[in-house]
Parts: sequence; structure tokens; C-alpha cells
Amino acid sequence: MNICKSHLVRKVGKFKYFELKKRYMHFRLNKFLILILLTITHTVQAQEHKNGFYADSSNNVFIKADRNLYFYVATDTSEVPHRVNVKNGNEQRGFMQISKTGVHHVKHFNRTTNKIEEITINVDGIPPRTTLKIENNSKALFNGVYCYDKTLKISLHATDNMSKVRRTYFSINNAAFQEYSKTLIFNKNGNYSLKYYSCDNVGNIEKVNEMSFAVDISKPTVKLVLEGRNIDSVINAKTLIKLVAQDNAVGIKNIYYQLDGGKWTTYNGNHVNTSQLNDDYHTVSYYAVDRVNNKSDIQNFVFYLDKKAPLASLISLGDKYVFNNKTYFSGRTKLVLIALDNKSGVDSIMCSSDNQGFEKYENAFYLASSPGTHTIKYYAIDKLGNKGAGGEDFSVYEQKSDIFTVDLLGPDIFYKIVGNSIKYDDHILINEKTRIQITAHDKESGVKSIKYSIGSDTAEVKYTGEMNIAETAKEENFKLKFSSYDNVNNRNVLPINFVVDAQGPEIFHYFSVKQKNNENVSEIPAYAKVFLAAKDSLADVKDIKYSINGGQFMEYRRAIKQLSQNTIYNIKVIATDNLSNKSEYNFEFKTK
Repeated sequence: MNICKSHLVRKVGKFKYFELKKRYMHFRLNKFLILILLTITHTVQAQEHKNGFYADSSNNVFIKADRNLYFYVATDTSEVPHRVNVKNGNEQRGFMQISKTGVHHVKHFNRTTNKIEEITINVDGIPPRTTLKIENNSKALFNGVYCYDKTLKISLHATDNMSKVRRTYFSINNAAFQEYSKTLIFNKNGNYSLKYYSCDNVGNIEKVNEMSFAVDISKPTVKLVLEGRNIDSVINAKTLIKLVAQDNAVGIKNIYYQLDGGKWTTYNGNHVNTSQLNDDYHTVSYYAVDRVNNKSDIQNFVFYLDKKAPLASLISLGDKYVFNNKTYFSGRTKLVLIALDNKSGVDSIMCSSDNQGFEKYENAFYLASSPGTHTIKYYAIDKLGNKGAGGEDFSVYEQKSDIFTVDLLGPDIFYKIVGNSIKYDDHILINEKTRIQITAHDKESGVKSIKYSIGSDTAEVKYTGEMNIAETAKEENFKLKFSSYDNVNNRNVLPINFVVDAQGPEIFHYFSVKQKNNENVSEIPAYAKVFLAAKDSLADVKDIKYSINGGQFMEYRRAIKQLSQNTIYNIKVIATDNLSNKSEYNFEFKTK
């Protein structure tokens, strides 16, 4: 059996015959050359496909099932072949038809060699099978179809057990079919219809497969709603913080929130839990995720949680006498109720005299004129509805009680820097040895304690006495915040910004003439001058001192000159900044 070497196109009768290298097979019967050819027809499905016959690189022949197989005879490849009839029982016809898929053989017994010669023909009547692989992290069923996120990738994989897959085709949204060559990427919003099929090398065409799906790459939206009392983002403990999310495609999967940079929490659909927060500024961060994991941008809402009632106090105006721990007022003595609120402001003060009903306080009033003990109860309400008188439901003032001293301010704080320091702008420059002393004074209830915190850290440490500033902070640029507390826990704060300069100045030298290098040593003439300089980026330079050839240190004020000829000079320089940080510098040169 040989492979045709010619590349000719011959036309005999109504058929085209192709003698193409590695495409058609022939064998010799004694001196005859038999050519087996197949009629070519065409089937169109979205585009033109190969039909009927295929020979692979190993010269294995494949034909499509139910195709006519014709035999032609020639004694040489240069002759025009002659078609011969094929006997089928008593019937003579010009072709052979093989309809069953599988491996078939055309055999001939060679009487010269007493051997059977055969041609193997693979009949393929089964189209390829194409499968679809989806590469995607997220999907959700929506309106009867699956919806995917922007990471959707689809690859097509076709298999054929006989003549093998020739090509795979696909169409998106009823566009013209095109040949598949690489993974399909869907990264735009929309509904999609993907059709695909494959054909093998003999023209078997797979039935068109179809998949409908959608892609959602849009971020959901989420907004924050306050229900309850709210004054310029100041809320009370009963105000509800609610999160409402919307997605125009697959719908919302979850909403997440975070309080003050803490752990992310799944929103329960009711409200953000603020019960554990203290009275202060807080930040709630939040975002939403849809059912295919598209994530909205993180938003932040800063609010002040006002949980404390106003601080209410009673003061007296007029005649007052204290004896044996008893307080006496005259009929001219007036009582005044005052209240302070740290955030939302005072709305009203309520008071009761001698256990009568509470009424709104309007103006200063006199005590009852009858002799005896009198009781005044009072409390305040802020604009967010918090009520009380400094943590109590109400405070009691009895006529026979001690005098109440209203103490609303924290102790005054004073500091003293011990060691080197420079006050500059809004901060103090210090070195690594600088220390600080803190004192406080309270003219009312007295100082209870002094504490400090470092930077943004809210944890306070008790101040016990003079301390090294740099060792306490262990940073180069920081804020020390000192807090003093009195015996009714009023607080005063003194923040001080410090910058630690632990480096000495940077030192330079240069010559008044151009130097030469001789054996890696600078060489200058004896009449030249030597200049010293230094710079310090923070505390500035205080002084420069130098020593020549191990001699006594001298303060540098002007250029070094009057040098001796043919002498080697070793200069040692020490520069000091205004915080007493020092640095050393050595250089060598010789004169000629």
C-alpha cells in the first residue's frame, strides 16, 4: 500500500477525484492501481463543513456513514482511473455503501504471494459531543435562569471517538456562528443565550446545544436610616440605626456592618446593635453583597451616642448659715437649678417641693416660709430624651443637709520639662533623655488622679511621677495626652505633641581649592583653607568643635588656615545640636 505523491485534480464524468498526499488511499492488485474515492456533498449549518472523507496523519481512512464508496482502476498514477462496478449479490452497481458505524475491511487474496491484502475503512456516523465548563465563583437562580458575576468564564470541550473533532462553533445572542478557539469571557451586564455545537472530520454535525443565563456585575446600593431622635447625627440609646439595601438584578444576599473598626457583623434586618457602645463619637461602616457576591462600596457614618442624662445641680443665692452640720436659709434665700449636657443640650428641668408632683422649672424660687425640714427633688431632660441628674433618676436636696458645692470642672494641669527641649510651633522637640513632671490643682473637690495616654491609644496609664518622655512613647513623633480627675470624676485634658530628635548634626568639610587625590589621600597646597559645616534637620546646630592631629578640641569659628607644608593632617570634628545630640566626623589630607 502506497501514498499518492501527486497533487492533481482530475475530473471524470460528473465526479471530482482528488489525489492528495496523505488524503486518498490506493493499493495495487498485481499491476493495477485501485483508487477508492468518495463522492463529495455539502451540508450547511450556520457555515460550510467538511463532508464525507478524512485521512489522519497515520493515513487512517474515515468516511461518513451512508456515503457511497467508489472504486477506480488504473495501472499507473499518471493514468486517468476507470471506475469499476461493485457486485452486490446478483446486482451490479458502481459503488459500495457502508452504513454501520465501526471499522470495516476491504480484502483481496494475492495469489502471487498467497497473502491477504486489505484496506481498513473507519465508518463514522456519530457526531461529536460538546460539553460546557463554567468557571465562576458565584451564581444565583433568578427568574428561572442562573445569573453569574463578572468572573464568568465558559470553555467548550468536544470529543469524538472516530474521526475526531474538526471544529467547535458558538453563537452569542443569535449572532452568526463563529469558530471556538479560546475561553469565552462574559463581563458585561445582560441576558445571554449561548448556542454551540461541533463537527467531526467526516462532516457529522452535532445538534445545536443552547444555554441561557445572565450576568450581573452591578454593585448593590445600601443606605443608612435613623429611626428615633436624631439631632445632627447625635442620637440616644433608643435611636435605631437601620440599613436598607437594594439590588436591581439578583437581589441582596447580606448586609454587613462594623462599629469603630471592630469585627464585621451580619445585619439582622432589624437594626444595628449599639447597646455595647459608650457615650462618645462612633463610626458605623457598612456595605451590601448581592446573591452573586457583587459588593457595594464601604460607606461610613459618624455619629455621637449620647446616653448620659444632663448634670443637674442646685445652688443657693442669698443668706446662708451653717452650724453643726446644719444649713439655714432665710426667707430671702433663693434656690437656683442649673443643668449642663455634654452634647445635645438641655431641654428642661423638672422639680418637686416637699414630695409634691414634679413641675417644669422656670425661674429661681424661695423655700417654703414655714419652719422645718424641706425637701427638693429635681432632674433634667436633654433634647434626646435622656433624663436624670448626673446618673440618678433624681437628686435630693434637704434643707438640713450640708451645703452642696457644684463642681463642674476638672483640675488644672501643669507640666515642667526637665532636660533639653525646644518649643516650636505646636510641638516640643526633645532628646532621648528629656523628662517631664506633671502636677494638677483642683480648687473644689480636689485632685483624685493623673493619667496619660499615648497617641491614638485610648487606654490610660496612671501617672506616678517624673518620667522619661521618649522611653514612655517609644516613637519619634507622638502626642502625650495627660488627664487629671477630681474626686467627682470631672476630667481635664492637656495634650502635648512631642518630636524626639536622637540624631546629632550631619557634618561636612570642603577645601578652598580643588583637591588632588594621591594614594587615596586628598592633597592640597599649604596656603589653602579648610572649611567645616554641619546641618541638623530638627534642632539646628549649636556648635562645631574640632581637633587637629589628636590635639585639644577648639570651637570652629572660621576656616582652618596657615597649614604647614608636606604635612599629613587628621581632623576630628564634633558637632552638637540644640538638644545636646552629638555626632563625630573624621577626615585626613596632606599638604605640599
